[in-house]
Amino acid sequence: MDAQAAGSKAAVVGSTRVLAISGSLRAQSSNTAVLRAVALLAPPDVEVEVFGELDALPHFNPDHDVAGIAPPPSVLDFRRRVDAAGGLILCSPEYAHGVPGTLKNALDWLVSAPEAFAKPVGLLNASPRAWHAQASLAETLRTMWMHLVVEASITLPARGRNLDDEDLARDPELAAALRGALDALVHAARARTCLSYDHGRSPVWGSATMLQLRPNCEWCDRNLPPDSPLALICSFECTFCRDCADTWFGGKCPNCGGELVARPRPPKDTLGGPSPSCTHVDGPAGRARPSW
Repeated sequence: MDAQAAGSKAAVVGSTRVLAISGSLRAQSSNTAVLRAVALLAPPDVEVEVFGELDALPHFNPDHDVAGIAPPPSVLDFRRRVDAAGGLILCSPEYAHGVPGTLKNALDWLVSAPEAFAKPVGLLNASPRAWHAQASLAETLRTMWMHLVVEASITLPARGRNLDDEDLARDPELAAALRGALDALVHAARARTCLSYDHGRSPVWGSATMLQLRPNCEWCDRNLPPDSPLALICSFECTFCRDCADTWFGGKCPNCGGELVARPRPPKDTLGGPSPSCTHVDGPAGRARPSW
């Protein structure tokens, strides 16, 4: 891909918002300083918001998070910010080999929230010794069906250095590590696929479905009609053109890391009709027929 095409691609992608959440409530928290440094290092087309209302969220109560009952206003605002963000970055201290209660409480409010489903997230660790909390957070996020971006989950080589956000942003080694993590998260956010999800309480499992045959490359927006020989998909049907798959991703899906393979093409006599269906139908006997 030449420079002009790359520039056009960047212009199409546009700005990306990232919500940064610190697990610490301390005013001089090193974890919050790391996230503020990320905001300082963000390129012009990336907006990093450091969430500062973690202590405003009430204790999680499942009775206040059911259909027909509106969650507290602070929870609604938190979920709105998560929904508006292309990805999340978390940086948390470790207390007694665990995740601070305030951060776990915030995540509990997102467990049943469709805003968090498949959202790309990176984990920054400000202390190499705090691996218990890092591992616990990773397990929680995977259980919530969020997309943990490995390249955006790093441990900083700070080793007890008392640095504020500006010091972190000026340090060549630390700044490079933070830029790399942010770049990986933004890359995942921009390539993110809207999975087959109805914004209810859970994804649709156990149903038979035909391929959606998505109409475009999710990276360069190239048209990929149902019979295109250039369409590649992963097992989640993330869809990319062959050029982007080879040039940018090395044949691996940037969302799930799975192999990208040639998308099956429907029989020729089914082409030319309406757009492909993505309706889920229960049972193999009732499989939906192509509706192109």
